[in-house]
Amino acid sequence: TPTPPPIDYATEGVLAQNVEGTTESLYIWRTLENVTLPASYEESEYTYHDQTVAAAMVADSDAPTLFYLSNAAGDAGGYYIFNKQKDTLYPYKTVSSVSKTYILLQPDGSVPLPDGFTETTLTIDEKDYTAWKAQDAQGDIYLLYARNANGEVGYYAYNPSDQSLQRYALMPARPVQPTLFYAICGACALLLILLIVLLVIRAAEEKRRKERAAKRKADRERARRQELEQ
Repeated sequence: TPTPPPIDYATEGVLAQNVEGTTESLYIWRTLENVTLPASYEESEYTYHDQTVAAAMVADSDAPTLFYLSNAAGDAGGYYIFNKQKDTLYPYKTVSSVSKTYILLQPDGSVPLPDGFTETTLTIDEKDYTAWKAQDAQGDIYLLYARNANGEVGYYAYNPSDQSLQRYALMPARPVQPTLFYAICGACALLLILLIVLLVIRAAEEKRRKERAAKRKADRERARRQELEQ
């Protein structure tokens, strides 16, 4: 059986534009029959710069669209995420945490980066990933921008000690629970009633004091008149 000639992807594929992380010319494959599709993905067709290419997509989902890229000889092939808004391609990377897989994405500005974090490089399983780092009283905090299996996109806190990921969000101030709120209102009302009662009692005592003082003054004046008459 004759050996088939190698495929020249420079002619069989489509030149990929705006590929991040490489200076080599890479080409998008027109079929994915010889490569393994990521979990939940299916092969589909996609029109890229007026050319039909193969794409890995998840039906009825906002999962990122993937193209398979390689050089002209077919070497160094791999999936890349296509950012349609920016017309860019960047490597498709995933990180696993407690039997869950997260797709690492580039921030698009829809989720603001928390204050105090700066961009850095994080090495996980001997691979480098773009991350964001900050410090608190307990040490370093690393954030990865990713999409989980439920389609939730945002920043996730990465724990290097156990390689776990957890959705990162600034916790808002907790609202006052209704029971506590009613208890506080009741205590305030009780204090207000007590204050009013004290004011009434004090006013009554002040009135009686003035009446007694007036009576004593009247008694003294009456006694003085009687002495003068005698």
